[in-house]
Amino acid sequence: MNKTVKLYRINIIFILIFSIFELVSFTSCKQEKGQEVKKTSEGPLFERLKSSATGITFNNQLTETEELNALIYDGIYTGGGCAALDVNNDGLQDLIFISNQGPEKLYLNKGGFKFDDISKSAGIEGGNEWSGGVTIADVNADGWDDIYICNSFYLDPELRRNKLYINNKDNTFTNKAKEYGVDDPGFSTQGTFFDYDLDGDLDLYVVNQPPNHTATRNALMATNKPDFQYSDHLYKNNGNETFTDVSVQAGIQNFAYGLSATIGDFFNDGIPDIYVANDYEYGDYLYINKGDGTFINVANYALRHISNFSMGADAADINNDGFLDIFVADMTPEDHYRNKTNMAGMSSENFWKIVNAGNNYQYMFNTLQLNQGNGLFSEIGQMAGVAKTDWSWAAFFSDFDNDGNKDLFVANGILKDIRNRDFNSYAVKAFQDKSISRLKIMEKAPSVPLRNYMYRNDGGLHFTNMSKDWGFDEPTFSQGACYADLDNDGDVDMVVNNMNEEAFVYQNKTIEQHIGNGIRIKLVGEGKNLKSFGARVLAAYGEGKIQMAEIINARGYMSCSEPILHFGIGDYDHVDSIFVRWPSGKYMRVDNIKKNTVTTLYEKDATTTMEEQLLQIVPFILTDEITEECFKNAAHAENSYNDFKREVLIPYKQSTL
Repeated sequence: MNKTVKLYRINIIFILIFSIFELVSFTSCKQEKGQEVKKTSEGPLFERLKSSATGITFNNQLTETEELNALIYDGIYTGGGCAALDVNNDGLQDLIFISNQGPEKLYLNKGGFKFDDISKSAGIEGGNEWSGGVTIADVNADGWDDIYICNSFYLDPELRRNKLYINNKDNTFTNKAKEYGVDDPGFSTQGTFFDYDLDGDLDLYVVNQPPNHTATRNALMATNKPDFQYSDHLYKNNGNETFTDVSVQAGIQNFAYGLSATIGDFFNDGIPDIYVANDYEYGDYLYINKGDGTFINVANYALRHISNFSMGADAADINNDGFLDIFVADMTPEDHYRNKTNMAGMSSENFWKIVNAGNNYQYMFNTLQLNQGNGLFSEIGQMAGVAKTDWSWAAFFSDFDNDGNKDLFVANGILKDIRNRDFNSYAVKAFQDKSISRLKIMEKAPSVPLRNYMYRNDGGLHFTNMSKDWGFDEPTFSQGACYADLDNDGDVDMVVNNMNEEAFVYQNKTIEQHIGNGIRIKLVGEGKNLKSFGARVLAAYGEGKIQMAEIINARGYMSCSEPILHFGIGDYDHVDSIFVRWPSGKYMRVDNIKKNTVTTLYEKDATTTMEEQLLQIVPFILTDEITEECFKNAAHAENSYNDFKREVLIPYKQSTL
């Protein structure tokens, strides 16, 4: 089917669904209108729990040496990710943390925010690799969570091979990346699973980049020619616990310093697309899935401008219009002093050189791309109040206060300000003095911890910085982050992976403070996509209130949150209806979902497609020809108008030309 026609058809379907849900909400028995959600006097929305209470003592400790430091390797401070998973299928979200130089750590959730370190016995601590990104998926579709870890840094490709830990169902894992064919030897930052060809199993996209060793990177950039050996990779699932690299055939052949990839149906055609956030002056990619196994980058068409140093990214429907919007983190400071001391002004010459070479307009701000639903996005980061969060990494959306709007978290901080202008001036001179060691030079670099950012979505395309009020006022160096309901109380808790400091675990107090209600939807797919990556849920409640969410695997930066959809509903006591669109095109509708419950839905119970269901709901056919019926008694009568009465000097009548 023609892509444009299909896109139009699916958009019409979703508009109808939204309209139907609004009608259902207005004509059904009305609930009392919820009160405005406000912070109570019981304390911040989040409480950071001490490691002595949780048992989580993980610390991504980085040690620099004369041979390993930021002067040699520019990406040394990129940090590691974290992820939520259910190791033993007990219904509690466990946690894994990734270390650059040390062992990975896996913590088993015992309930009540108590965790046991089972890393060694589980067999996931790793070896001598420099690890970063982590992703959770049931890769072999046996009903148990598996772990995919990305490796980078070292020039020896054998030390960079990614790992796929298959769950042995006894709290242990076995690395089978080589057997599965996904031991990618690139400089990998993140892997993310999705069903790109809609054949029912999970494929894999791996974000790679060229070596980030300063000398090597400068040489590669000087050639001004892409070297596709460092390209991202797309692996097709063969259905027999093996994968095939189909990158070239699929049109995934690129050259950039990729830091994250976000999968989502950005064009509402029922097929997953890919947004890749790239660092430095390499533009981001927005790969539209053509539905025939191939992708095409439409970033220059769909996005009017993008971030310059793109870091972590996420996608969510921020304004509840049924379309996925995109946030990309950059590294511009909020305060004037840090902006002037740490960030050089953008070179207009380089800016136009990039643009004139056929690339997008890139600005050094966070970008919030508002999906217009017609294949185009409008960038509203400045207007929304989220454009400046300093040196940012992870970023993701979730409704943290249960008010029905998706809020935004941004992890922040770099161990040393390597772009500090005074330090750079000193380093250039000191580097020429062979008697000064690199470590001594790096000791002069400022090290300023920064607080993370938490924004409340106010509605109306605006966010308010609630970092301090919500309990995120502690300066740190944070990179990876994820969210999950760690105590199963119905609100979204958070975990942050810091550098040279213990990881943070935040308990969300929304339920305890009676701030708002919510529902949680867990989907179980058919075939081999059991976590239902790519499925969408629409929720209708109250007086015409509607939300949409999509299950996305990797989110933010090097991290992976739980694959359960959370909908905050304020003070309403139930959701009237939810509508599920599975990746297969099957449809399911469920009514009357009670507040603060987890509802599990199975694709095997979905019996119709969207179109079939709509024909049952909508009492007319969109394509009926009614022209003659509407205009059978129509007749045209010309108005009488004297042109010369209004303008005496015109040479002839103009009203009847």
